Amino acid sequence: MKMNVQITSILPEQKELFLNLYNLYLYDLSEFSGEDLRKEGTYDPTNTYLYLERDELHPFLIQYEGKVIGFVLVCSPPYVPEGVDYTVQELFLVKKYRGQGLAAQAIDLVFAQFEGTFKVEQLANNAAAVSF
Repeated sequence: MKMNVQITSILPEQKELFLNLYNLYLYDLSEFSGEDLRKEGTYDPTNTYLYLERDELHPFLIQYEGKVIGFVLVCSPPYVPEGVDYTVQELFLVKKYRGQGLAAQAIDLVFAQFEGTFKVEQLANNAAAVSF
């Protein structure tokens, strides 16, 4: 059964929403990255804003039943390895929506947007991401 999953490009005026979601992503990832909070209680989103400024970077919100539930970040040259057209750089769903096949549907929608060779990478010690 197909769920009501959509992806939409993240617009510059959605920067705060995107950075808030990205902070949740970095929180989840800290289990594997070992990253610590900054003094103000957030994680360091270094260069994340570039996704909203560079044409070669393609940020998407993932929505389910009209609610924002995560994001997927896609890169194209020069931000990808030789011989690859696109990479799925980051994928995040809030915990409530994990394990329901929603991320796979979002990735299918991403693949349908672009023509070419994709590479998907994840941290080797993140077992859930590797199995996905």
